[in-house]
Amino acid sequence: AYGFRYSEIARMTGATVRTVERQLRRAREHLRDGLERGLAQREHEVLCALVEGLSLSAIALELEISELTARDYLTAAYRKLGARTRAEAIDAFHAAKRR
Repeated sequence: AYGFRYSEIARMTGATVRTVERQLRRAREHLRDGLERGLAQREHEVLCALVEGLSLSAIALELEISELTARDYLTAAYRKLGARTRAEAIDAFHAAKRR
């Protein structure tokens, strides 16, 4: 939660620490279910290529789209997965595939 401790968030919001923990846990679960909630086909293709180790420009060439479009698909996939980095996106992708 952006570097704040649960107790600090609880104090700022007027909630209990237990409520903050429960809400943040639910939010994390919701974000991690991004693949099941439905990545668009292109988002999935871009993410698969990313998992294979391709760079953004290589992904764009392979899928015959612009690099900017590939970046947009990747950004949307990151958002749905709750990932902020390439490593987090790959981890979330593998975790969702194991389910």
